Amino acid sequence: MIAVPAREEAARIGACIRAIARQTCILSSCLHPLFGVVVLVNNSADNTFAVAAEALQDTQLPFICLDVELPKAQAHAGGARGLAMDMAADWLEEGGHGQPGFILTTDADSRVPSDWMGLTQRALACGAGAVAGRVRLDDDEEHHLPADLKLRRCHEQLYEQVLLELSARIDPVPHDPWPNHGTASGASLAVTLAAYRAAGGLPDVPCGEDRALVDALRARDIPVRHASEIVVTTSARLAGRAKGGFADTMRRRSEVRDSPGDDALEPLANAVRRYAWRRRLRKWHAGGTLGERVWAQPLRLPATVEEQAREGFGAFWRRIEAASPILAKAPLHRDLLAAHAAAGRRFLDGLDDVYSRSSKASR
Repeated sequence: MIAVPAREEAARIGACIRAIARQTCILSSCLHPLFGVVVLVNNSADNTFAVAAEALQDTQLPFICLDVELPKAQAHAGGARGLAMDMAADWLEEGGHGQPGFILTTDADSRVPSDWMGLTQRALACGAGAVAGRVRLDDDEEHHLPADLKLRRCHEQLYEQVLLELSARIDPVPHDPWPNHGTASGASLAVTLAAYRAAGGLPDVPCGEDRALVDALRARDIPVRHASEIVVTTSARLAGRAKGGFADTMRRRSEVRDSPGDDALEPLANAVRRYAWRRRLRKWHAGGTLGERVWAQPLRLPATVEEQAREGFGAFWRRIEAASPILAKAPLHRDLLAAHAAAGRRFLDGLDDVYSRSSKASR
């Protein structure tokens, strides 16, 4: 099932739906027996619903297309996507007759590639409970972005790749191996029906609902794969529909040069410390030896944390991160991104040298 929330997207929703219909899996009939598209048009003042309904009819795919006026408290990106995904989950559950299925979601201003569903199915078949795809900006629209914003995005992406590789080297996770990416975006997110139900559905937040869902899955130790081979194209506009969303963030960074970035792009030393502690605690938690180790004191944690360490590792680590001042996140200033990326690359080279010497010594 595919869930697409839309609000005042008459100019883009048609291309979104046509891209969905071009899936090679659809054309080769290798989909789950029950497949359909749910488009939830909410609180729109334009003709998004009419455009979407016509495009869906042209595809000849099973679909539900609704035009709703959500109450103010729910009329946001998270509320609309959650309702669309819940409808997709119910449809899948009612018609699937107990067969395993999954829900994908994308944005009305995005265009998925023809292998989107096939690659997603492959990643889920390898044991992931959810799969997040990469997002690239529309080339024509990106070309018109302010030069300073494009430079900043370039530096952020380079540093993000360094941090992700460091994380994979220091604390490797089998279900999400390098190369991967750091995006959890509603433009390309898939979750099995079982995982979606286990997480309690999409978290009820106004924005950032995609990241919140991934966090909820991780807290339950449900494997999430960030698949670099899945690449979805999305709008590079600065005037978005969702307050606090991607377009809103880009506009703010364009208007305010020193606006903070993603807190995952933290100083290199902080990141390395985080990955090292996560590796230690993951190992001790899996081995049942947390009670034999000294870790609460160096992380400046209250003693009660040790008494509550019987939960799964995902929930445990999330609580430790939130409680430890040593692990508090702070975004790196944009002017330091390039320098920390270069330092991180040297650090990785050093790890390669250590590994090489160790391998030669063991022969």
